[in-house]
Amino acid sequence: MEKSLQGAAAAQSHRYLNVAFLGEHASGKSTVAGHLLKLLKSSLTVQSDKITKKPLYASLFDTLSEERSLGMTINFHQAYAQTANTHFQFTDCPGYPKYFKNLLRGLQGAQVAVFVLDVNGACFEECRDQLTDQLTACYHGQVDNLVVCVNRMDHREVQWERTQYDEIVSEFRLVAYKIGYKEDQIKAIIPISGTQGDNLMIKSDRMKWYEGPTLIKVLEQVKVNYPEELKQKPFMMIVKSIHRVPCAETIVAGVVLQGSVWKDMEVFINSTRCISTSVKSIQAHCKSIAEASVGMSVGLQLKNLQAYEINVGDVVKQQAEPIVVKSKIKITASIVINRNVFTKSGLFKWQKINGHFHLGQATFKIEKLINKEGVEVAQIVPAAVQQGDIITCQLSFVQSCPSFQGTTATENPQLGKFILRDYGELIGVGVINEILNSK
Repeated sequence: MEKSLQGAAAAQSHRYLNVAFLGEHASGKSTVAGHLLKLLKSSLTVQSDKITKKPLYASLFDTLSEERSLGMTINFHQAYAQTANTHFQFTDCPGYPKYFKNLLRGLQGAQVAVFVLDVNGACFEECRDQLTDQLTACYHGQVDNLVVCVNRMDHREVQWERTQYDEIVSEFRLVAYKIGYKEDQIKAIIPISGTQGDNLMIKSDRMKWYEGPTLIKVLEQVKVNYPEELKQKPFMMIVKSIHRVPCAETIVAGVVLQGSVWKDMEVFINSTRCISTSVKSIQAHCKSIAEASVGMSVGLQLKNLQAYEINVGDVVKQQAEPIVVKSKIKITASIVINRNVFTKSGLFKWQKINGHFHLGQATFKIEKLINKEGVEVAQIVPAAVQQGDIITCQLSFVQSCPSFQGTTATENPQLGKFILRDYGELIGVGVINEILNSK
């Protein structure tokens, strides 16, 4: 433990911050993220529009040919930059509802969520459900810091004026407060132009009415504090991506959820079997480090491990645990309802429903259903619940699948929650109260 504390102190000498960019798919979030990245890393080459010759900052993140042809983000993409004080990991998350699963993967481990909103109020109204779903995923994913960028202030119908900005600010606060965010968690609401760069790095002289910080300044001022007990727990990290480097061991990337990891540490991976390996090296923001502590985004080079032996969503741990088959697990969870009409026909006993566990996905069967009054029932109709109501379910996995990676929410808040979706909509968030292993 003494070694862990020494290494954690060394890791803290450098400030690392994981920032996720979210918002409706046509709000210009990839442009905002790309322009900020270019301002921080001037050596990057940005593609230009073939006709207008204007820089396409979104191309720094939207690297897939399908994304560029469709003009939307499909997968999550990461990039690194730094200032004198902070090492940043920027993650551009997809905004289109069809790719919500990829958004959840990109959001995992984020410490700050930057919401990019179009100043056009009509667009906000049309995408209120998308914003609600994304804010819900942030809130229950332990993302405690929000920054809002009201984009396209240079639009010909806005012309840098304040009126529509104020409307967006008011609407966003209502949605965020309803989900559970507090005023002090919204660090800034900044009027910007993603294409022209106003208020990204330098204060704009075209919006003198705005007296707040620029985007980069507020990100540098965000303070992330983890509970001391989380730092003292045994190391744990969810595998976010897997990389096979020629002539080198397999590298697994993710965010440290608890504890610390250091070079030569023995670790265990619960996949199709319990795998024992050790850490050969640790990479953070493309640099080798001796140790990583809770909250840091890292890549671990693991000895004698083949890429096919591990899967995205597996958990790398300091302690070995027995494999448990998912079909033999029952979960008792409190479901926080996200929408009034949460399914087309309500929830009923033996119903099958989709769930997203951090980076994994599973189908559940409802074995027991208890309404908000605490009474066990066979069905709960949509009209009987409202947003924010809590119902209790006992769930079992439909298919036999090894290595369940969840815990109770008390043990670890990130592993102890899951998203419930039906008909492509986020209907609620599950908070795991108890995990039962059936015989």
